[in-house]
Order: sequence, then C-alpha cells, then structure tokens
Amino acid sequence: MIKISDVHKSFGDKVILDGVSMQFDDGMTHCVIGKSGTGKSVLLKLIVGLLEIDKGNIEIDGKVINNLKQRELFKIRRRIGYVFQGAALFDSLNVFQNVIIGEYENGNRDFEYLTDQAFQTLSAVGLLPDISERDTAHFQREWNILKEKKPSDLSGGMKKRVGVARALVGHPQYIFYDEPTTGLDPVTSEQIDNLIEELERKMKFTSIVITHDLFSVYNIAEQVIMLDGGKVQFTGTKDELIASTNPVVMEFLKRYS
Repeated sequence: MIKISDVHKSFGDKVILDGVSMQFDDGMTHCVIGKSGTGKSVLLKLIVGLLEIDKGNIEIDGKVINNLKQRELFKIRRRIGYVFQGAALFDSLNVFQNVIIGEYENGNRDFEYLTDQAFQTLSAVGLLPDISERDTAHFQREWNILKEKKPSDLSGGMKKRVGVARALVGHPQYIFYDEPTTGLDPVTSEQIDNLIEELERKMKFTSIVITHDLFSVYNIAEQVIMLDGGKVQFTGTKDELIASTNPVVMEFLKRYS
C-alpha cells in the first residue's frame, strides 16, 4: 500500500501540490486525473524519490520514504516499475537492451536470466508469442527479429509496449504509468488500456495511471483521484466521478469527454 499524507511541493513560487493526501490500495488500478500542470507526474516522481517533498510523508508498505537512506530507497525502487511518457526508450539501444537495462545497470550480468526476463515480459505485452512456445521455431524467429530492432523501427504502440515490458522486468509490486496513451490513435490507446487491465488481472499489480484520457479512466480505473489547484478534488469510483456535482469535476468532464 502507498499512503500520501499532507504532501506539499513547490518549484520556486509556483505551488504544485498543496497538502494532498491519498491512498493507493494493493491489487487495484488507480487513475490520477487532472488538467495539464496539476502535478500528476510530479506526484509519481515524489513517490519514487526522484524529487524531494517540501512537507508531509509518503509511505510505501509502512516505510516513510522521505526518511530513508539512499541504499534503502533503492531497495524500494526495485519493487516499482515505471512507464514513462512517450516510453522514453534509448535510441542507441535495441529492444532487448532497452528491456533489460535496469537489471544490467544494477549489476546483473547473467545473460540467461536477462534473456529469460526479456522473453517473459515481451510475451506478456503481446510482442512475442506466448512464453510457453519459447522452444518453437516460430518463437525463436520472432525473437531474433524483435530483439535487434531499434526504437526508430517501432510504431508508437510498440514503443509503449516495450516501455511496459521494461517496467515488468524483475517482477515489481507496483507499476506506474505516466500518460500511457498520449500521442496514440484511439484504437492503439484502447489496446494499451486492455494491456494494463490484463496485466493487473493476471499479475495482481498495484497500478497507478496518470492520465487525462477519460476513455482510459472509464476502461480501467477501479479508483479515481482528481487533482486541481494543488488539491485533491475527488476520490472515488468512476461511477461516482460521473455522478459528481463538484464544479471542478464537472468542468473537467465537460472539457475532456
């Protein structure tokens, strides 16, 4: 479980988060919504410790991360998979290298293990045949083609899937998605939504999805949190979101629906 208590964050005179509190329960898909610039992506960076909070506490499985030493924080981060906006793949690396880079940078040089992780995660996101077919000629042929591709060889949807595969390496407990459908056409966006939903169902992740795509919210959210003006404006189910009479929520729904 991730618990955020009275968290404040500013950049200079600009207040981004002004005393926000929320809770992300285990095994659920949570969507954090709001207009651009309301601190959604900043929130994720605070949770993983990429940014420091100004005030308040963030707890992950009972540990207050803003009080942890760097080594302890790294251990927490190993339990978190992060899917960045635009996938954030390294242009100079091929698909295989992009997927296993986290484990490699953490010192793992076991090529058999790294290859197995790539097999499993790329199969899980639908870029390879089912992992049960790994010893077939078809699987090996698809693998040999895919692993050597560079990001420039991939469509937008494929890049997103490779980004998700990279986040799955190491069997994390939490998956953070930062605007996973931004820049994708409606059909591909729905495919990514279905992927997020399928992974959560099969692997029991706790997922936090940052988005302003209401179609995604309606498709995958089990809990919705809305940020606006540095505050939490709404917490509840997607049905409760639709029925909300909060003027801020109503304006957002009208603008983005």
